Amino acid sequence: MKRIYICLLCAVIVMSTLCGCVPPKWAENHPNAFPDTVWATADNSVVIEIDDFSGGYKKGYINIGNETLEVFFSLPTRPDICVETKEQIETNSGESLERWNAQTPEKDKFIVTVVETTYFNVGDTLTFYNVGENTNNDNHISYDTATQKASDAVPKNYEYNWVPIFNRKETVNDNVCFVYYVDELSWEYFEESDYWFRTPVITYWVYIDAVTGEVYEVKNTGNTVYTTQEDFLASKDR
Repeated sequence: MKRIYICLLCAVIVMSTLCGCVPPKWAENHPNAFPDTVWATADNSVVIEIDDFSGGYKKGYINIGNETLEVFFSLPTRPDICVETKEQIETNSGESLERWNAQTPEKDKFIVTVVETTYFNVGDTLTFYNVGENTNNDNHISYDTATQKASDAVPKNYEYNWVPIFNRKETVNDNVCFVYYVDELSWEYFEESDYWFRTPVITYWVYIDAVTGEVYEVKNTGNTVYTTQEDFLASKDR
């Protein structure tokens, strides 16, 4: 947990620094500036679906041989990009399938260099092109509707004001779902530095059918939340 906290803190610092340094062309030509589009390599080895709203991971696919793997792209408006599986996202392991570094986006063109990889070679360049409208979303309910459905589905808890946060769209048993999570702040203590902090701990994942709006699943993660410092200390004495 200490390692994750430090990594998150470093990431926030780096993000804050980069956000102030990103040239205007990044925002103007980045795939996120073109809602409801599909970006793909010329050979369709990698496909990214951009939604018509901001936030969360972008759903896409890696096509290797006869295998098609659904993956999720962390696609910020800055150079560093991660490609993860559902399991890597939900376990918060810090691992990913791919890590890429992007060049300054061009109009309808986005080039990345492979830094760490599972399916390619380090140093490879992948060029993504805007190939048109993302028709896969045509029959989906709106983001606002899905968010309201997720809010209604979250178990009621009067101690915490649980607000679902959008994470991704995901195909579950051939049905696409909006996936949200709710979290609570949990106490943890760093004995080496005599420092207490509170870190978000995901308590529920909520799946909303993207077509019907029905609640597909509300999954309790079973993660432990220490609501007080005493609770955390007591857990160490067991």
